[in-house]
Order: sequence, then C-alpha cells, then structure tokens
Amino acid sequence: MQPRKVVQLGKSTLVVSLPKQWVDLHGLEPGRVVHVSMRGDGSLVVYPKELKEAERELTIDFEKDKKKEAFLREVVSGYLNGASRFRIVSREVFDAEQQQTVRDIAGKLYLRIMKADSQEFVIESLLDMSKISLRTGMKRMHTIVASMCADMLKALHEENAELAKTVASLDEDVDRFSLLLLRMLRNAAFDPVIAGRIGINLLDCLDYQNFIQQMERVADLAVNISNLLVHQEEKFHPSVLEKVVNMGQASYVHFEEAVEAFWGKDTEKANRVLDAAGEMEDLNMQVLGEMAKKEKRPFAVCSTCLVRANLMDIYTCGGEIAKTVINHTFGYPLTESPGESGG
Repeated sequence: MQPRKVVQLGKSTLVVSLPKQWVDLHGLEPGRVVHVSMRGDGSLVVYPKELKEAERELTIDFEKDKKKEAFLREVVSGYLNGASRFRIVSREVFDAEQQQTVRDIAGKLYLRIMKADSQEFVIESLLDMSKISLRTGMKRMHTIVASMCADMLKALHEENAELAKTVASLDEDVDRFSLLLLRMLRNAAFDPVIAGRIGINLLDCLDYQNFIQQMERVADLAVNISNLLVHQEEKFHPSVLEKVVNMGQASYVHFEEAVEAFWGKDTEKANRVLDAAGEMEDLNMQVLGEMAKKEKRPFAVCSTCLVRANLMDIYTCGGEIAKTVINHTFGYPLTESPGESGG
C-alpha cells in the first residue's frame, strides 16, 4: 500500500495522484477517463475503464443417465456463482420429463427460455442485477415468511387444513427470493465492482447470507407444520393444542423481534431474543407435561412432538439472527445501500 498526499487544486477540489506503475500498466494518458467506485467500507476503487458485471455462459450436459437431482444442483450452483446464460445439451432427444425439468428450473431462477429444440435448451437471465436492491429484496422475502408464519399459527389454532395449504404454496416464492439474493451476495463477495454498486462489504455478505438462510429455514419450518395439518388424521387434544399455540406465538414474536433488531442494529433487542431461551424451554416443558397427562393416542403424540420441535426451531432461527446482530457490533456496522434506509 502506497501513501499518497492529498493536494488542493483550486478552492474546493482535492486531488490524489495515481501511481506511475499503475498508469503505465494500463496505458493511461492525460485526458483519459477512469472510473471510481466507493465500496461499502468507505474505501475507493479506481478502474482504468468502465466495468460491467460479466455475462457468463455455462454448458451443462443433461443426458438420460444423469439424475434429475444432479442436473438441478449443477444449474443452481452455476446460477449462484454468476452464470447468466445456460446451454443445456444432450446427445439424445430430450424426453418429456427432461423438458419439464428444464422449464421448471428456469421458472424458479427467473430465467427465460431463449431456444428450445430436441437436443438443446438455451436459458438466460434477463434481470438487470444493477437495478435490484438487496435490502428491498430481503425485506420482501421477510414479508412473505412472516405472513406464512402468521397463517400457519392461525391454521394450527383452528386446525384448518385449507389455510395450511395456502402456507405451503408460498414456499416456492421464498426459494426464488433466496436464490436470487444469495446470487447477489456471492457475486458481491467475489467482485468489488458489484459489492460497491450494492453498497456492502465482505462482512455484510456473510451476515446477510446468514439472515437469508435463516429466513428460508423458517419458511420451511412453517411448511412442515402446515403439511402435517393437511394430512393429520386425528385432532389435537384441546388443552394440548392450547399449549402448543402459546408456544408457537412466543416463538414467532421472538423471531420477529430478531428481524427488527437486525435492521435496526439493535443489540439490546437482540439480547432480549437470546435471553428468552429460558422462557421458550418453559413453554416447551408445558407442552410435554400437558401431553403426558392428556394425550394417549400414538399418532397424536407424534404429531404434537413434530409441531413442537418445528416451533422451537423457529425461535432458534431468530436466535441465530440475533447473534449476527451482536457479533457484527464488534466488526463494522451493518452497511446501508446508498439512498436506502432501514425502514
């Protein structure tokens, strides 16, 4: 790192000279335009020419002997690592199942099918990543997850299978948000141009990734409980159900408090979430105690235990978010994207 003196030029302009070695390396001459980007930590990066997000093409073989799951993992991995165009090829003609698999994953990843013939698909992202707000996307993802939790608790209280079905139907929307946002973070961690444009630093990438993954996990937990309600054959014992719902409401409240702490950088609120572990364990024991006294049906016992475990895990996800808030206070403050607020 070379120290450079700030020189005043005129009444209000401050100038820093460029290192000669760097100028010679890029063949710069007087009058050439360079590009300056401010990163999330406040530092400046100087580029000898305008840089844009690279458009990467990835070719993936989808032969008949390749398992569907392996193919999907390859596409998702390429997407997360910045590929914006995919060529899906096969030596043989795609069968109907393979064609549907390609169409399904294209829809899940916001990709448009640009070409489709008997042995090749070309799918491409038409999203302009520079115009997508990371924070806004995370907030919209949370809005969906919060509504899923609220409806799941209502469906649980009422043992309403139809409402439970609507909760499960939203899981794919959460997955889409998760993959899109994780793609942005992985690319920001790799490319300072993207990080500067989003307005975050590497530490933010780690903490935002944890936030997104906990959000996705909570959505999955809400779906687990909802699916159980859809397929349950026996009603819960009323007094046991009351204890379970009380526990679920407390878990949801603490999860929401952790999210508020994350956006508000509020360590006091984050500590309240973590300090609620004893309260949650008491509610857990109340469910177990009531179940031991009132519930003798094996299927109902299993169902209650599954719901109880998933509700406790929702609180645990909130706790992980709260830990992120506290841990970050010993590093750099959570960065806000330029022009955005935490509201």
